[in-house]
Amino acid sequence: MDLSLWKPSVFRTSQLLPFLTTTFRPPSLLQLIYIAYFSAALNSFIHVIMYGYYFLSALGFKQVAFIKFYITRSQMTQFCLMMVQASWDMYSMKVLGRPGYPFFITALLWFYMWTMLGLFYNFYRKNAKLAKDAKKAKLAEAAKEKNKKLQ
Repeated sequence: MDLSLWKPSVFRTSQLLPFLTTTFRPPSLLQLIYIAYFSAALNSFIHVIMYGYYFLSALGFKQVAFIKFYITRSQMTQFCLMMVQASWDMYSMKVLGRPGYPFFITALLWFYMWTMLGLFYNFYRKNAKLAKDAKKAKLAEAAKEKNKKLQ
């Protein structure tokens, strides 16, 4: 059984983990109090996929490695959709005069999603660079071995 999830990784050493653990609870609790079904359902769906990937990876299934970048992209898409929802809610409350849950919670969600999007984009970009560098190194190593065989 591969316990690589317990080893230090890019995710654990980035600023993403401390940010998530210190800031995620208050907005999510407020969302649940004010029944934000869309946000909660979307977040739950993404996390089921994400933890399924972690589980299969921990069991040693290498075939699921391709999904890593799709998970991060889907999380970023989730944040964009939640910003769209918050934007619509703010517009409908302030311009259309429709009742809704308190405006400050909607604004908090909107700003929070911007910070999450920025942090996840930074995480995605770093991981993409690491993957690209690893692929280059692997190709260079294969080329060296091929040259050795030819000589």
